[in-house]
Amino acid sequence: MPTRLNDDQNRYIGICVWGLVVDYVAFYRVSSKSQENNTSLEDQRRRIKFWAETLEHVNLCKEIEAVESATKFASERKIFNEAVAEAQKCAGLIVYSIDRFFRNTEDGLRCAREHFLETGKKLLFLNENIDISTDDGWVMFGMMLLMAEKEARTSKRRMGQGKARKTATEVAYSLQAYPNHAW
Repeated sequence: MPTRLNDDQNRYIGICVWGLVVDYVAFYRVSSKSQENNTSLEDQRRRIKFWAETLEHVNLCKEIEAVESATKFASERKIFNEAVAEAQKCAGLIVYSIDRFFRNTEDGLRCAREHFLETGKKLLFLNENIDISTDDGWVMFGMMLLMAEKEARTSKRRMGQGKARKTATEVAYSLQAYPNHAW
């Protein structure tokens, strides 16, 4: 049976220590209520659990699920902040993908630096295979955050364009369907 580490010992180890159990908090997120019932949350959960089970010395001490936008500032993300606080009690936080963590580069970098790099806690991203405690991991994390923010901005712009196009189409249809109506 592997030996469980205390919080002080967890702070100084990575994920590859033979014979010791390392506790992580798993964080799963979708952006909206409409996405909550699709397979995204379950897929994130399944993949992180598989990762933890494959590495026999990793234990998911807590799993936290959020339905909130990652474009919000950290101060507005109550469930996310709970996950970060819980991660401070163990080795760190495991998130399926960087875009599940943040889509705001400035806040994402600040949060990672203050709550993980400066405290010695791990922040791992399964999909991108990134550990921010390494120099290469930190650089990749920053670049991936920028890409996630760009994708969020592009998506928001496209949704706005689609809504404007739909409204214009509905107005044109109304004018054609009711030509004698006193608009």
